[in-house]
Amino acid sequence: MISARLCANSRGQKAKSVANLRQSLCSFAAALRLSSGWASPLNTGMPSVIDLVKLMQSCQRNFDLSRPVPKRDQDYILQCATTMPTRNARPFYDITVITDVALTRHIYNDIAVDRQPDGSVGIDTDGNRCCDRRNGQTHAPLLLVFGVTPDYQVDGPQPPHRRKDITQSLAIASAGAALAAVELGYKTGYCKCFNEQLMTEFLIKHTHCQKPEPRLMLGIGHPHPGGYERGQSVLDGQVIWHAMPRGATPVPIHHQK
Repeated sequence: MISARLCANSRGQKAKSVANLRQSLCSFAAALRLSSGWASPLNTGMPSVIDLVKLMQSCQRNFDLSRPVPKRDQDYILQCATTMPTRNARPFYDITVITDVALTRHIYNDIAVDRQPDGSVGIDTDGNRCCDRRNGQTHAPLLLVFGVTPDYQVDGPQPPHRRKDITQSLAIASAGAALAAVELGYKTGYCKCFNEQLMTEFLIKHTHCQKPEPRLMLGIGHPHPGGYERGQSVLDGQVIWHAMPRGATPVPIHHQK
């Protein structure tokens, strides 16, 4: 009986020692992450929100098209987006998922372009095509198109005053998608500069969204393997456009008197 009790005590002390060692190692690893600025001081060992936000702050305009985003990652990104809050949990927006890089190439070349009022592309002072294919973030292995659901469109059954909540709802949702994407190790790029009529026609033709009203696009993927800068739009190995950093204007923050 004494021998059995001693064995039990020995096993208990050994388990306790292992647990203490594991906790010490976890604490040490968390301290290393925290000292590098990566871990959150509020959630041991987890990436900090500010670091994730910094990763999505700059627009990624070129992607590795040979590396598709797996379905499980797509599902996680979409779940995070659609879990973000809306006013009274109303479905103001929808999301269309495009993963065919031939389709996103078409969007990049012909829809997400800057055009003159007559439909022609921009021309610089030397007579060259200018600025029309700068939105390489749309030529991505995963492109999310955020739009307005039919009920909240102009001809929908919802009252007009509720349309004011559309933009904030899809903006918040897209931020959730981008945060989830960078958490998984991807780069992201937003695009608002596109021809909405051409995009509407494209979605009707190529997707199951048959009454679209596109407002915003988000490209997701790994960076182009050619070592290009984030701001360079690349097509077939050629830099088509280089968006130069313009600096960050501080956002005014006001406090109560």
